[in-house]
Formats: sequence, C-alpha cells, structure tokens
Amino acid sequence: MPWGLIIWVLGGAACVWLYFNDQARRTVVLFYDVHDGAHQWFDSLVAEWHWLTQSQGLWRVIQSGDVVGTYNYKVNAGASALVRTIGATASTSSKIKQLATNISIPSITAGNSSLYFLPDRLLVREGNRYSDVDYQELRVFHQDQRFIESGTPPRDAVQVDHTWQYVNVKGGPDRRYKNNRTLPIMLYGRLVVASASGLYWIIQISRAAAAEAVARVVSAAPTPSAAVSNETAPPSGGPGDAHVGQATKVRCANCGHIQTASVNAATFPCEKCAATLRRMKKSA
Repeated sequence: MPWGLIIWVLGGAACVWLYFNDQARRTVVLFYDVHDGAHQWFDSLVAEWHWLTQSQGLWRVIQSGDVVGTYNYKVNAGASALVRTIGATASTSSKIKQLATNISIPSITAGNSSLYFLPDRLLVREGNRYSDVDYQELRVFHQDQRFIESGTPPRDAVQVDHTWQYVNVKGGPDRRYKNNRTLPIMLYGRLVVASASGLYWIIQISRAAAAEAVARVVSAAPTPSAAVSNETAPPSGGPGDAHVGQATKVRCANCGHIQTASVNAATFPCEKCAATLRRMKKSA
C-alpha cells in the first residue's frame, strides 16, 4: 500500500476521532426521572405540542412598531402596526444540538435561538449561549391577532376580512392605483413567553386556537418538588458553562432597541415593551 494512502487513511481516522471527541465534550447530558404530578403535566405538554408542530405557519416576531401618519396608514394596507418576523419550527425531538437527553423535549426554534421546555425548567439558547428560567418565573399569554397577509396564507389559517394594498383614509381601496390588489386579513394566534429576568418571545401561529392550548398547558407547570429529578453532566467549555454577564448590552427582542441591563437571560424587553407586557399581565 502506498505511503500516501496509509497517511490519508490514518489522518482521516484521526479527524473522525477528534470530531466525535469534540462533540462529546460540548454536549450537555440530561437524564430525567419524571413521575407523579410532574409526569402527568409533562406528558400533557408533549401531547399538546402538536398544536405547534402541525401548524402550517409559525413565526417569531422580532420587531414591531406602530404605523404613524396618514400616508403610512394608506400605503400599508390600513395596518395599525408593522411587524418583522422570521420563520420558526416546533419539535418534540430528543435529539437536540449540544444536548443529550432520555426524553422528548418540546422546543421552538427561530433562527439561531431556541426555547427548550424541559420537565423542570425552560432552557433558552441564543447562539452558543444558554440560560434557564424556572416555570414559576415564566409568564405565558395568548391572544388572537388579525394579520394582513401579503403572501400566500397558510392552509390552516382562517380569513376573517380583507383589505387592499393601498387604502384611502376611510379604509376603502385607493382608486388612484390601478393594480391595487386585495389582501386577506387572517386570524392568527399570538403566544407570548416572557419573564421578569428578561426573556421575551412573541410567537405567531397560523392556527389561532394553538396559542391558547399551548399557553394553558405551559402555565399549568407544577411547583418545584421532588417529583422531578435530573442528573446533569455539563462539559468543560460547553453550554453548561455559558452565561450572560450581570451588566451587558442587550437588544429588545420585540422592537430592537439596545440598552444596558442587569439580566441573567438571553433576551430583554425595553421599557416600552415591558410596559405592554405588564398591561397584558393585568388583563390576563
């Protein structure tokens, strides 16, 4: 056998070993023994997750703002607010990047961020940074959301009205535009997952009923007890060691405003969005 081929084979084997060794070093291992009330609740959570996994449309709202001025109102189909979203996916897989576990984990992923709903806590991933939130600190709300859809509506969404791409001050079609297409107004569900420590996610769902179903089961998380136990083996240098400093620059996940805050979470709402959250809490 030529020496070049021998070196290539040995080098390839070494690279494979280094890859799997690095993967193992960076993986957090969680083994859960869930029973009693916590077992029933977590089973319900996994069972209800089909509301998200089977929805045709799932998005995370990453920026929103009010429409100000008559001109902006008229050229934005009569919308009262504009939002920027990114596509999201939901899963109940036990195979999660950098996390090995013996149970199915309900999760939501949008871009480089994820929420993992573990039996005893919520695990938040922002890139390679991880933080956790106790369910007792979590605030989950839902509401119906009328949304002007400029693209193709998801098949499982319900149309409740219509508008036009360009409207007049009374909300009717602006006759000055020849190609003024009709836009459907869909009824979506909006799920808000937030905490006082800074977590703030808004999930938009094509099935309006999904937001209520998921919010109800997550809000029913049992209080901490011996019913849930886990053994954790964090790696050195892996996500088990990652954290967000006490004083850091953070960007509001809702409107994008950057501010300095003392948080121990991956995202943080600005004062305006936090005030909106408090109003939602009072009305819930």
